This record gives sequence, structure tokens and C-alpha cells, in this order.
Amino acid sequence: RVWSNLGTALGNRGLNSRAAEAFAKAIALDPQNVQAHYNLVKIEMRLGRYREAIALAATALRIDPEAFALHQLTAESHIHLREFDRAIPSLQSALALRPNERWTHLALAEICVETQRYAQARHHCEIARSLGVSGGDEQNWLRNVEKLIPPGSAAR
Repeated sequence: RVWSNLGTALGNRGLNSRAAEAFAKAIALDPQNVQAHYNLVKIEMRLGRYREAIALAATALRIDPEAFALHQLTAESHIHLREFDRAIPSLQSALALRPNERWTHLALAEICVETQRYAQARHHCEIARSLGVSGGDEQNWLRNVEKLIPPGSAAR
């Protein structure tokens, strides 16, 4: 716990490389500590090391396949790498765990637009809207994705 707490404190101060070292030590001492894995994944993402983040998340998901946030972070890492087809299964796994998660539907909608799956994009936009998109950022995200869907693309 001490190494995880240190990692959190260092990460909060922006000392991400040192935080990564502390979380790695926490995991070495307790390989089943999913929270330490999660924190290390987030730090690796902050450092722009998305491949490392994906690999670490995969290890943690073998420990706890229902760790929703790790599915989200895996998808987010793939999105940063513009690996949209690899992000989709992670987002679908996240939706299987939490079907009413707006961010996941919005991310899937955006990926579907990027991959020209417009009917699916519209479908995920409609679900996100029905879940009550909140805040200006989410509303702008939804509007921007909807603008990219060609007219006549019926939802599936």
C-alpha cells in the first residue's frame, strides 16, 4: 500500500516517471493489486506510452476481467494510437459491463464515423442522447459527431 500511496502522491505532483516506478514496485510486491495496475496504466498514458498502457491493462484484465475502467483506458490508448478497430472490442466490453455509460457510447459513435459505419454511429449517438448527455463538453462532442454522419444514415 505504501508504494501505491507514494505513486499517487507523485502522480498528483506531476512526477509521472517516479510515480510509474512506485506503482511498478507496488505491483511487484502484490501482482494481484488491480488498483495499482490501473494507476500505472493511467501514468503510462500521461507519459504518452500507449503501447505500454495497453499491455499493462491486458495483464490487469486477466486478474479482473470486469474492471470497467481498464477496458475504457485500453480503448482510449488505442484511440490515441488511431487503432480504431482495436478500440472497438474494448469499448464493447465496457458496454457489456455498463450499458448506460455515455462516454463509451460517444467514443463508439466517433470511432464508427472514423471507420464509416454511419448507421452504428447514429445508433450510439441516439443512445448517448437518451442517457442525458450532460455538460457542455459532452454536448459539443455529440453535436460534432452527429455533424459528421451523412444524412439518411439510419440507426441500426
